[in-house]
Amino acid sequence: MLAMCTMFAYEREEDEALVIAAGLAEEWLSNGSAAGVKNLPTYYGSLTYSLRLEEEGTLRLKLEGDLVVPPGGIVVMPPLPRPIRQVKINGRVVGDFQPYSFTCRQCPSEAVLGF
Repeated sequence: MLAMCTMFAYEREEDEALVIAAGLAEEWLSNGSAAGVKNLPTYYGSLTYSLRLEEEGTLRLKLEGDLVVPPGGIVVMPPLPRPIRQVKINGRVVGDFQPYSFTCRQCPSEAVLGF
């Protein structure tokens, strides 16, 4: 059961971050389907999120829950094999991100990623 949960979220001790979506498969987002969890218990509180591929090259993340954002933030690792080109969190462009991940420091929040 723990292995299944870590596909959706796990705590990373070295930087006190919560990592989400690292184990999801790209196929789960096909045909406009959403992938995510609802009320998943974590060390930082209850986590709810969904990822949806809206159009070719655009992914939307809705992040909610009774969650205290950890000191290292919420590291999002989208299940797409292409590098991230742009990140907007709550409508604001974020310049600090990696090719295959970004860190969110707000919950609730909504992020739109361009690939």
